[in-house]
Amino acid sequence: MLTLLVITSALAGTIDAWSYDDFTTDGDGIAGTDDWDNGYDEDPWLGAESGRDVWAYSATDHTSGGNFGDGSALDNWLVNPAVAVSQGAYSVTSYASDNDAFGVVFAWSEDAYWMLLVCGEEGNETSIQSCPVGGLTLHALALVEVRGRNATVLDEVERGCDPSTEVLISIGMDDGLLVARYGRTELTIEVDRDFQLDGIGFYAYNEGTIDEEGVDDGDTIYFREPALVWNDEDDDGVADDDDNCEEDANPGQEDLDHDGIGTACDLSEETPDTGDTGTDSGTDSGTDSGDTGDGEDQRPVKIDTGDGCGCESGGGAAGALAVVVGMLAVGRRRRG
Repeated sequence: MLTLLVITSALAGTIDAWSYDDFTTDGDGIAGTDDWDNGYDEDPWLGAESGRDVWAYSATDHTSGGNFGDGSALDNWLVNPAVAVSQGAYSVTSYASDNDAFGVVFAWSEDAYWMLLVCGEEGNETSIQSCPVGGLTLHALALVEVRGRNATVLDEVERGCDPSTEVLISIGMDDGLLVARYGRTELTIEVDRDFQLDGIGFYAYNEGTIDEEGVDDGDTIYFREPALVWNDEDDDGVADDDDNCEEDANPGQEDLDHDGIGTACDLSEETPDTGDTGTDSGTDSGTDSGDTGDGEDQRPVKIDTGDGCGCESGGGAAGALAVVVGMLAVGRRRRG
C-alpha cells in the first residue's frame, strides 16, 4: 500500500496557492494583521521565534461554560480567508506543550466552520485535561462541524496529541473525498463536491502560556507555516479547480466545441471538418499501370514517433502534502 501511495503521489502534482510565515512578534497580537481574525478577544494569539521558524501560539489558558458562537473561550480560533481552494490541501506544523485541546480550522465562514480537533495527551491517564466538545473520550482526534452554537462530531478516533513533538496536520480534499491527518492518524469522510477548504487557521481551548492563576508556565500550542495548495493531477500547470480535463494534460485548455469539456478528454467532440465532400466522380478507368519496374516499393511507410510525451512532473509545494494528495487520488479511483 505504501509503495502505491508513493507512486501515485509522484504522479499527482500540486500548485502553490497560499502560505504564511510572518507572524508578528511585537506583542500586539496577530489578529488584525494581514487579514487574520480571532474569535475570542480575551485570549490573543501571539508570535514567537525559534531559530529560523516563527510560530503562532495561544497566549492564555481559559475555559468557559458558554457555547460556540457566543464569543466565549470556546471560540478561541485564529483564521485567515486565504484563497479559494476546492481540490487541494491545507497543511500546518504543530507543536503541543500543553495537553488540553487544539486543532486546525478550515472551511470557515461567519455562520459555520470545520475543525480537526485533538483532545488530551496520548498515554496520559492522570493529568486533568479538558475538551470543548461533549461526548468525546479523554483522548480524541475528531472531525467537528461547528454551526452556530452547535458542535457536531462527524468522525472520531481515540488518539491524543503527541506532546513536545512537531506534528504535521493536513486536510486534503478531492472530488468529494476529505482526508484529515494528524501525524500518521487519519480520518476520511465524503463531503459535497463543491466543499471549499479556504478560511483556514488554528484553534485552542484551555491552551496558553499564562495559566488561569496568571502564572506563565510556558505551555501552549504552537503552529507554523500554514499553507494551501491546489491539486494538479495531470501536471499541466492548471489547477484541477479550473482544469477542463483534470486527468489529461492540456495546458492550453482547448475546447473546440465550447461545452466546458476540454478537447483532450472530450470523447463526444466532433472531428473538425476536413473539407472532403464525400463524393466520387466514378470515372475510374479500371486500368492499373502495374509495377514500374524500378524496384521501389510505392506503399506508404509507417513511422514510429515514440510516446511523444516529453513531460516532466512538478513538485510545487507538495513536499509536506504529497502523501495526502496521493491518498486522495487513490481513494477517488477506488470509489470510481
